[in-house]
Amino acid sequence: YQGRGTLVLTDGTVQAGTWANGLRVRDADGKLLPDPLEIGVFAQGRLLNEALAAVPASTPAVELYTLAVAGDGKQSVFLREADYVSNMLATRFGARGQIRLVNHRDHITDRPLATRESLRRAVQTLAERSGPEDLVFIYLTSHGTHEHELVLDQPRMELADLPADELAAVLTPLQNRDKIIVISACYSGGFIPALKDEHTLIMTASRADRVSFGCSEEADFTYFGDALFAQAFNQTDDLQQAFKLAQLHVTEREQADNFEASEPQIWAPKGVIAHWQLLRKQQARKALESVSMNSKEAKGN
Repeated sequence: YQGRGTLVLTDGTVQAGTWANGLRVRDADGKLLPDPLEIGVFAQGRLLNEALAAVPASTPAVELYTLAVAGDGKQSVFLREADYVSNMLATRFGARGQIRLVNHRDHITDRPLATRESLRRAVQTLAERSGPEDLVFIYLTSHGTHEHELVLDQPRMELADLPADELAAVLTPLQNRDKIIVISACYSGGFIPALKDEHTLIMTASRADRVSFGCSEEADFTYFGDALFAQAFNQTDDLQQAFKLAQLHVTEREQADNFEASEPQIWAPKGVIAHWQLLRKQQARKALESVSMNSKEAKGN
């Protein structure tokens, strides 16, 4: 937006004033407004520290820790998807400690940014707070490049992208943790060689040489994010079965839209699959114990 005008947001909020390059710089009375970028820069240290401090320490039980990253702040689909996935991992899969790193043009003042340094600190925190009996689930959604780099872009800032080999280095503190890494980005299959080992299950939205689809301002999900989290994981908690369902859903959607197949990829070590199954069995047992206890209390009353 440029010049004087009124913007009505989808939630009904009305903003009036003077705009410059899409940013409201003066209110309806002509008063100069503070720059959100400047406010956000000062707030970022506190926001990240608060997010990391909120991660609880492990207990003897098998627990799930999560990290969700929305990389490109120019399109809202990545923010929406990262938030959905993080919420789902908590409600559906009982995640205990969660971190969200988000780039978005409207949230620099209230959400910790997704940068290489914030990602490094988040991973270090997860390594310190989790135990060897725990699982870590990492979700990254953004644009991807031919060179197998995850785009990290906050409007009006110059952030470096995240190459596959650097992501592998960032994850070093978690090298002895069983973990699940899901990447929704073009060319994301190119991350698998740098990340794969016997402690790391990896799902990607595409082959190393193919694009993936669904990145738009209006969308709630990318094609792969929708297929895996909004569809497959609501039908099964089996990791490999969920991937197969997502793969089928993506293929059908791409064929309907006459797009070249993205061909999602998976690397699935047996040890990580067994660890996930152990987590789910423990959670099911706890749920049954809770139901039984509530039933006894109800009878006692």
